[in-house]
Amino acid sequence: TNTSHAMAAGLGGGFAGIGIAGAVANIGGSAAAHSDGTVDSDSLTVKGIATNDADASGAALAGGLLAVSVNYSNADIHDTVSARLGAGSHTSTAHDVLVLASATNKAHAEGLGVTVGGIAIGGMVTTASVGAGVGVDEVVASIDAGAQITNARFVTVQAISSGEAYAEGESAGGGAISVTGSLAETSSDQTTRVNIGAGAKVTAQSVSLLSNN
Repeated sequence: TNTSHAMAAGLGGGFAGIGIAGAVANIGGSAAAHSDGTVDSDSLTVKGIATNDADASGAALAGGLLAVSVNYSNADIHDTVSARLGAGSHTSTAHDVLVLASATNKAHAEGLGVTVGGIAIGGMVTTASVGAGVGVDEVVASIDAGAQITNARFVTVQAISSGEAYAEGESAGGGAISVTGSLAETSSDQTTRVNIGAGAKVTAQSVSLLSNN
């Protein structure tokens, strides 16, 4: 379980009051489970599991004849999870084989900006994102090429991901001249993949594959 919390506050006052706040919470890394050898047992379970919570919160306040507030909050989760029977693995069980890769992600960003003055200018950006980038399979469950399951009852291979990206921003200002702006963005390119590689051999009563994102 990974948790990243960031909180920032900026306060400015005077003839020219400037308040700046920036909060960034990032979670990366990886969780991997694999079997690469020979297993002869009642059952086999290979699990790679990750639970991630990134939270960023920022507030900027400014007041004065000329008041400027700038605030940004960013929460980003970009880790990977895998569970594999490796290319050189040989598995024989009396009962079941389970290969499970699972990720649960929550990215939350929020911000507040208040600017009051003769001339008041305020801006805010909040972003929340989940995923390691286009072209990356973040959650993978695999029986790799060349792996062998010579005997099993039920073989289950699952890649499961659940996630939430939430961004909230509020910018307020008051004065003879007041300009405020707020931008909130969320994004996710999280992917799941289940794989039985070329040349892999599976002998079982039942084989179940599930990729759920």
